[in-house]
Amino acid sequence: MRIASTAVTTKPTQQKNVQRAFDRAAHHYYDHCYGQSAASLQEQAARLLVNELQPQVNMEHLIDLGCGMGVHWPVLQPLAEYYTGIDLSPEMINEAYKRCQPDKQKMNTTSQWLVGDAQVLPIANESADIVFSNLALQWCNNRTAVAKELFRVCKQGGSVYFSTLVDGSLTPLLQLQKLGLLRAVNEYPTTSAWQEQLIQAGFLHVSSKQVEITTFHPTGVKLLRSMKNIGAGSVMTAASTQITEARGLRTRNWLTKINNVLELYRQEQGIPLTYQVALVCAQK
Repeated sequence: MRIASTAVTTKPTQQKNVQRAFDRAAHHYYDHCYGQSAASLQEQAARLLVNELQPQVNMEHLIDLGCGMGVHWPVLQPLAEYYTGIDLSPEMINEAYKRCQPDKQKMNTTSQWLVGDAQVLPIANESADIVFSNLALQWCNNRTAVAKELFRVCKQGGSVYFSTLVDGSLTPLLQLQKLGLLRAVNEYPTTSAWQEQLIQAGFLHVSSKQVEITTFHPTGVKLLRSMKNIGAGSVMTAASTQITEARGLRTRNWLTKINNVLELYRQEQGIPLTYQVALVCAQK
């Protein structure tokens, strides 16, 4: 069975910046996103997406796109004869090897890990029964390319399941941007825009759900630091397609202003950061 292709591509500048951000976050990503709390954005979205997953009978090949440090490997690997984890970050792939090292036999015979871009997948045509992706595709600048690649690598009758951030996310950070306290905040497409993109790529049946997920933080500064810790310190501006580094935790005066604004949103559980998450299924 031919799973990986041999194509070599050059990553655009935007993707290189995203890659560097996740390389820096790789060594502590699990602790911040999965190990500390079941209420993290990544953990909540993953549970919802797995519940949507409908494995096929005699499934040969499953792709975990944006696999990170392989946290979903124990759940996804048994569903198919072959598992392929793909991530833009080489450091994330290294962490995946470490996490799954205890089960060497499965890793060596039924699993492989590849560094790759969702916009130019290192996978052969029509080789995947299912593509699974949890909160990775929002980092891709070219959604048209992503949709075409998902269609290309899916077998006829195959399916794609992914979660991604959509329009309305990152409240109340948008208020900080309006006040000039943050230089840029990610802007995301609507759920319907993703559906249209997938249909244009050729998928026959596309369905979606949109859910709201809120995480809570003890202070405004810790809210911003939590984003940096998971690799989200790089933000994509929709107007110019440039990725700029979010300004660091700078002067005491700036920190005071940040906290004062975010305190206005405080709830009993802490200061909220709200995400709109689309759960999308596309069948070829």
